[in-house]
Amino acid sequence: MGDAWNMLTLEQLQVLSNEEIVQQVNERLAPGGVPGLTSMAQPGDVIAAQFYMGELDRRENRRVNAQRDRLDTKRRRIDLGLELLIVVLIGLELILGVLAGRQQSKYNAQELKAFAAMQQVLSTLQISSQATADTLGHLESATQSIKTATQGQLAVSYDPSVMVRFDIGHKLDVMNNGRTNITLWGSVIEGQRPYFLKVPSVLPPNAGYEFDGGESLYAQMLARFEKEGPVSVGYDVYVKNELGTKFVANCTLTFINDSFGQRIVTKLNAIARRDWQGK
Repeated sequence: MGDAWNMLTLEQLQVLSNEEIVQQVNERLAPGGVPGLTSMAQPGDVIAAQFYMGELDRRENRRVNAQRDRLDTKRRRIDLGLELLIVVLIGLELILGVLAGRQQSKYNAQELKAFAAMQQVLSTLQISSQATADTLGHLESATQSIKTATQGQLAVSYDPSVMVRFDIGHKLDVMNNGRTNITLWGSVIEGQRPYFLKVPSVLPPNAGYEFDGGESLYAQMLARFEKEGPVSVGYDVYVKNELGTKFVANCTLTFINDSFGQRIVTKLNAIARRDWQGK
């Protein structure tokens, strides 16, 4: 090609593709497209080839730098997003802390108000009391009294109340007259073996349970009545309250003959806590 080679303007160099630049380098290092004949290349061709190779290096550097800049920009955006998220979370934590503090202050105020009311009640009791104990003794006594009364009322509220009746259809019914649920486990007629339900029956207030065997019981008591006159037998009902405490409802069944005819009347004698052996 000779020592002289055509100079390119900046605009011409910029529009050349990498393949075209590589072709320019090859034409100057291997004139005529014959590899290995580098001795034929002139100094000017070598300089031109170095120039074009330098342009390739600059383009590669620009590409690498641009890619690095994109990665740095993306990383900075991610970092900025994370920092904003942290700021938002910190702000939410501060807001929740303020709200929690206000709620806690509200609860504290309510507790102080309730405590002040309780102190007022205790002070009134202390003034009306004629005991000579010191202030601590009065507080302990009042607290114990309130605790005992509360426990007593709670226990009473769970005590069962039942009604046992033998209706004209010769059916023996047990009804829950209390304010809480009871569980019916079984019953026993005087002189017979206890009868326990296969599955205990939960009776809500005003609910009842009908036992089997009413006709048989009526026939047995009628036979005795015809021989002995008015006859009575004991009848116990086994129940538990909602706390699982066992109770026995003790009843008396009496066969009579009055203006309403021959019938069995029931009387509830007592309901008391008593252990019974069952399932």
